[in-house]
Amino acid sequence: MYCHNCGTKTDGNFCPNCGTAIKTDYSQNDGNLNDISYEAYNEKSNRDWLITLLFCIFLGFLGIHRFYAGKIGTGVLYLLTGGLFGIGIIVDLIIIACGSFHDIDGRIIR
Repeated sequence: MYCHNCGTKTDGNFCPNCGTAIKTDYSQNDGNLNDISYEAYNEKSNRDWLITLLFCIFLGFLGIHRFYAGKIGTGVLYLLTGGLFGIGIIVDLIIIACGSFHDIDGRIIR
């Protein structure tokens, strides 16, 4: 495991370098990527990449791809603004197509 604060490798509950508590329960993650470890950040999501891509292409203006990824807050924002006036859809489409889009738990959707 790695410390989310300084990146030091650790096996305990606290970072030996900075003393930060190491979070190991990702099920209660609030979507902040700073609250997860390096391993969880590179972990593959259980959500499907192709479905996310198709949702973004066809229903991106409604934010359906964001709801599918568990990102409810930005999904509502996309819903109310038409996908951030189209700009957010294009950005998300590029990120999803490149395989760098993350779900709410910080796991990459591939």
